[in-house]
Order: sequence, then structure tokens, then C-alpha cells
Amino acid sequence: MFDPNDQETIPPPLRATALGRTTTWSPHPSDGLYDVVKDEEIASTLAGTASAEAACRSLVDLALGRGAPDNVTAVVSRYESP
Repeated sequence: MFDPNDQETIPPPLRATALGRTTTWSPHPSDGLYDVVKDEEIASTLAGTASAEAACRSLVDLALGRGAPDNVTAVVSRYESP
């Protein structure tokens, strides 16, 4: 049964990271990822990938490779500006 008092606090999403003039990433990691991958590593992973799918896969693989003790989910938003 659902117990409203049995909830985890999920950290707020990281700030969006501007990459050049046209691309901005906004990561939304779960605590399973956030607990084992530092903000700087998330930002550098996003900077080194061309697609949202590749970014998510890289982040999940990194967290799992470090033995993340919880479920790992990565969602990123990519914004292109003219």
C-alpha cells in the first residue's frame, strides 16, 4: 500500500549547461545516477555527446559501472537556439 510518509527526496535538476551559442542541455538525473556521478562529470559527458540518446546511455553506463546502489535513470533535454 502507498505510504505518503515513505518518500525519498530527489535532488533538484542540475542547471542547464550552455555549449557554444546554439546548444543547451538540461539534465534530470535520478538519485541513483546523481549519487555516484558528480555534476562536473555530467556536464562533461553532455559536452562530449551529439544526441540526447547517447548522453543518457553514457550517463547510465557511467553510474552502473560505479555500482550505483539504486535505480538509475537519465533524462536530458536538448535545446537548439538559432
